[in-house]
Amino acid sequence: MILRALHLEHYKQYGLLDLEFREGLVGIIGRNGAGKSTLFEAILYCLFGRDENNKLLIRSSFADPKSTVVLALQFAVGPAEYAVKREFRGKAMAVSAELFKNDQLIAKGVAPVNEEIGKILNMEREAFKRSVFSGQTELSELSKTKGEERKRMVRKMLGLDTLDEVQTRINAEIRELGSQVAGQRQNLIDPEVVQVMETEIVELEKLLAINSAALTAEQEKLKQVEADFKVARQKFDIEDQKQKQDHTLRQEIGRLQERAEGLGRQRADLALKIQSLLAQQARLAEQKETFYGFESDKKRLQGLETERQRQLNRTAYLQQVEDLQEPLRQSRLQLEHLDNALSEKEKLTQSKQEKRAAIEVLEQQIELKREAFNAVKSQIDALNARVEDRRIKIEQLKAIGRAGTCPTCFQPVLDAYDEVLAQLDREIEALQRGELAVLDAEKQLVTLAGQQLRDQQAGLRREVETLQTEESRLRELEKQRVHEAANRKNYEAQATRIQVILREIGEVHFDEATYRALKSKVEATEPRFLQYSNDTAYVDRELPAAHDAQKHTETVIAETAKLQETRVTELAQTGFDADLYETSKQALTQFGNAYAAQTEQTRNLEKTGMELRNTIEQQRAKLLANERIRGQVSAKLADIELLKKLGELLIQFKTEILERVSPSISREASELFSRITRGKYERIHVDESFDFAIADGGLLYPIERFSGGEVDLANFCLRIAITKAIMELGGNGQGVEFLAFDEIFGSQDEERRHEMMLALNYLQEQFRQIYIVSHIESQKDYFPNLLEVTYLPEGSVVKWV
Repeated sequence: MILRALHLEHYKQYGLLDLEFREGLVGIIGRNGAGKSTLFEAILYCLFGRDENNKLLIRSSFADPKSTVVLALQFAVGPAEYAVKREFRGKAMAVSAELFKNDQLIAKGVAPVNEEIGKILNMEREAFKRSVFSGQTELSELSKTKGEERKRMVRKMLGLDTLDEVQTRINAEIRELGSQVAGQRQNLIDPEVVQVMETEIVELEKLLAINSAALTAEQEKLKQVEADFKVARQKFDIEDQKQKQDHTLRQEIGRLQERAEGLGRQRADLALKIQSLLAQQARLAEQKETFYGFESDKKRLQGLETERQRQLNRTAYLQQVEDLQEPLRQSRLQLEHLDNALSEKEKLTQSKQEKRAAIEVLEQQIELKREAFNAVKSQIDALNARVEDRRIKIEQLKAIGRAGTCPTCFQPVLDAYDEVLAQLDREIEALQRGELAVLDAEKQLVTLAGQQLRDQQAGLRREVETLQTEESRLRELEKQRVHEAANRKNYEAQATRIQVILREIGEVHFDEATYRALKSKVEATEPRFLQYSNDTAYVDRELPAAHDAQKHTETVIAETAKLQETRVTELAQTGFDADLYETSKQALTQFGNAYAAQTEQTRNLEKTGMELRNTIEQQRAKLLANERIRGQVSAKLADIELLKKLGELLIQFKTEILERVSPSISREASELFSRITRGKYERIHVDESFDFAIADGGLLYPIERFSGGEVDLANFCLRIAITKAIMELGGNGQGVEFLAFDEIFGSQDEERRHEMMLALNYLQEQFRQIYIVSHIESQKDYFPNLLEVTYLPEGSVVKWV
């Protein structure tokens, strides 16, 4: 198997990747975290469809949460070309998979694709990973571990740990089955007890037969008694029906008689009520003339009350108009006062703007003075530096002394000492009295002018602040004017609204004396009129209703009498005989008691039979369960024997593998180690416990005897030998033609790295593709092919360099 190409979309560090693999020795370089190891994780995921991390961490952190993650790998096995593609869609990361052979789809779906790739490579994920991929940790642990720990490590690398797990599960299952057998044997019934139970079943069956015969006889008797009971029941039902009908008719006749009596009393009451209503109607007719003028007086009073209310409303609104005059006058005066106060606002605003402009002009002048001051100060600083330079020279000359040597011309100072000192003093005095004095005076003038400008500016700013205070006061007055104008508008609106209402009311002509006289008259007559009206309404309502009720009562009395005659006739036709009813009732009771007794006898026999059958079934169920347990115990004992044989065979199988693998690992490791060391060491020996030794001068020595570099090379050769052994065990010695090593140079110096690269070059004779992951920049020169991985904010990228 060799790799052709890898395509990734939104997978971990990669936004988009299209990589074509090369043959030979390839170095994969880049900083930690750039995504070097992720390339091999993607290869494993494409082939076997499983990630060692959380599935939700597969999608790139910078990708859209709904974007599809795509992994696609092209590889070749012999002459056949394969392509596997896996996708993760949506937030739930729904998985899909497809496998192509020579561009033809041969499997679709995760499980079918995984199964088909397992057949193609003839190995599962862990075996593939152990045989193809190697890391620095594995190489160092080979020499660090000893004894059983090293043995377990190599067994795990060879995949024998899986067989150990199977062996452990077999032993656990044997123990579990043994425990189950021991428990089930405790539940088995003793053979003597089984014989007693079988005897009891025979006796119970005999009793059941006797019970069945007795039950049949009693059931026949029950049928005869039941027939007699039914006949008696039919006779009684006929008489009982007559008795119920007779009782019902007598009750109804009684109710009709009571109803007829009640209707008679109702008829008499209605006659008295009609007579009373007619008398009251006559009295009301005599009073009618008394109230002829009352209703017209009441209507006229209502009109006067309306006029009176208009008069009151007009008076109230006229008062409101008069009350509004003073607030309107005060509002007009206040507005005139505010307008006079605000007339100076425009002039004040203009003055403030002029003073601000003057402040800006002064600010520009101050800035010019500041620049002039800085220029003079720079000149003064330069002159002071010159003075300080001369003072330093004087100090240097004094330090040298008259008898010293000039540091420039290397000649004795002698007489020039005093002259040079004097010259330097004169220069310092000239500078201080000349240019420095002029500049100091100029500096003071500039400072004084700047101070005067700042004073003027401060005065203007105070004036501006005063104007701003006045301007704030005027703004408050403007707000007061707006409020006062709104008040005046509100007063005027109220006056207008009241005038409209007064026009709607109009002129009112109202006489209070006439109103009061008429009101007194109406109030005196109204109680009697109300009583007369109520009595009239009552008579008009009740008299027709009483006549109608009288007619209805007469009709109901006639109907009740007719229905009573009908029910008396029906009562005579029922044919009920009280003596015959009692006779049939006694006969039914006798036959009922006999039927109940016979039924109880029959049910007792049925219950006894049911109990016998249940007991027999329980005993038989216990015997069947006992036989079933015996069968289960026998089956589990057979399973235990089979598992023991399987465990023995597994032990033999592992022993044969180890006997086969150890010489192969020794042979392959020795050949590679001898070539790398140019024959310095003859071979590496691996014993049955996977303890390693190196042959030196014909003698085997423990690996701890040798230097760190030699141990690292030996570990590397051993790892390659173990890889080839794993491939041979899986039947893929020639199937997989690439290897991958992850960070195996981390702790090596340049010399050992060179030796390990020699070993890798030798391996090119057996593997077409060898990929080495490294973050060490100096390794670039060792590789004929170099793949660089770079991490960028939008995703890692790779390129061949």
